[in-house]
Amino acid sequence: MKTFLISLLALILITSIVLLSYPSDEQTNSYKDVLAAKVDNVIENGWIPTIIPESAYDIEVTHNLDTHVFYGSFQYKEKDENTLLKHLTLIEENDKTYTWKDILFHIDTKLDKVWYRNKVN
Repeated sequence: MKTFLISLLALILITSIVLLSYPSDEQTNSYKDVLAAKVDNVIENGWIPTIIPESAYDIEVTHNLDTHVFYGSFQYKEKDENTLLKHLTLIEENDKTYTWKDILFHIDTKLDKVWYRNKVN
């Protein structure tokens, strides 16, 4: 019985190591501001919406290279809020969900923060 438990634990450990070492198709990047994101071409590549305000900072984006699913967030300066909102269409008043092209946005106007993701079919 003791040998069985040791073998089982060894199998679980080996399986865990193999699964954790398997490379993920998801890539996450952080940028301090829009200029840094532009240098890395993530806006041009479509991982960050082109309507991102010039004042955006603390930008994070995660995208899956195989499925092309992406999501991210950024903070913005309050002066750019109206400009951002005029590009968006409100679809859910209660939770402040907006849409633009094939991207969904959730905006917290008190925190000046945006979370976004592309629509998944």
